Amino acid sequence: MDRERKRRIRQLTLRLTAGLFLSVIFGLSLLNRVLPDREVSRQENRILEQKPRFSLGSAADGTYMEKYEAYQSDQFAGRDTWVEISTNLELLMGRRESNGVFKGKEHYLLEKPESDQGANVQETIQAVCAFAQRNPGLEQYFLVAPNAAEIWKDKLPAFAVTEDQKEQLERLREALPETVVWIDAYGALEAHREEELYYHTDHHWTSLGAWYAFEEAKKTMELDETCTEVLTPLAVSDSFNGTLSAKSGYERSLHEPIYVYFSDENSGTRAVVHNVEKGEKRASLYAPEKLKEKDQYSVFLGGNSPLLDIRTTSQSPEKLLIFKDSYANCLIPFLVPYYRQILVVDPRYYYGDVQTLIEENQVSSILFLYNANTFFTDNSLSGVLNS
Repeated sequence: MDRERKRRIRQLTLRLTAGLFLSVIFGLSLLNRVLPDREVSRQENRILEQKPRFSLGSAADGTYMEKYEAYQSDQFAGRDTWVEISTNLELLMGRRESNGVFKGKEHYLLEKPESDQGANVQETIQAVCAFAQRNPGLEQYFLVAPNAAEIWKDKLPAFAVTEDQKEQLERLREALPETVVWIDAYGALEAHREEELYYHTDHHWTSLGAWYAFEEAKKTMELDETCTEVLTPLAVSDSFNGTLSAKSGYERSLHEPIYVYFSDENSGTRAVVHNVEKGEKRASLYAPEKLKEKDQYSVFLGGNSPLLDIRTTSQSPEKLLIFKDSYANCLIPFLVPYYRQILVVDPRYYYGDVQTLIEENQVSSILFLYNANTFFTDNSLSGVLNS
């Protein structure tokens, strides 16, 4: 009798489990059909894949199924919750890497350094060399910042294997022509590695990290000391949670401050920032309304734009053109007192003619300003320089 009773209980348990499983599957399928597709994931801070259009060509070459699978993954009901559950389970099992992001010590998230051996790197270097040769009369400088995983190797989880960015940057420096002057951001940051140089949850350096790199740039570029101003850091947010947290699922509840540097209101250099594409002008280097959005780092210059034309009240006649990624956004305010005009080109979005831009604005100096991961993976700079 006891044996028969146990058998019935076991069968009932199996049926209930199977019923619950099928109910969950059916419920999720129903939700996926009923709920509208989302355009943006605020938690991951990125645009989500939308339903692809079917065509015989895309079906034949397999791209339709690839896009449809990505669409299903992005639009899955409760995706953010499932991602968080998966991340926490992996942590319990000892895994400390998710989507190329290491969960390091002291709650630091560290982006995995990229390889410098891609074909696009050589194309970019060749384009820089050709550009330098076409513009021998311009002073040209190159600043590539190492990422946090290089400067803070001691914060990486045990057994993490990464590229050696110090060697990568040395190879890059040696590949550049002599007329392009290297700015040693690595040495500047390494000397202050015990300080808050990078955000905990974001891939960018902090304003303090950018300041130390600027100090090195100021020395190398021999900027006019008479233009130097006293700057004061001010916390404009205490709720920043950055892209590495969104990308990995780690440290979602960690919030940190964002600092900006201000000069004296009465004696400081003023600037007007013209977003050329949008036709908008702003009498500030900062966009405080961005602090209400997920990507609070966009408070610097309002985020990334194809072309910014910054006009200043500086007494210097010098004009600077910057080719950059988003690392430059929080460093550019430090350069304002030293230039009458600063043109800021983000090659990822810019499609204009660079030589015309240089000639029409009588540019006197060029600065390439990137972080290592972007420089080694992005192929847009070569296209802009060759245009």
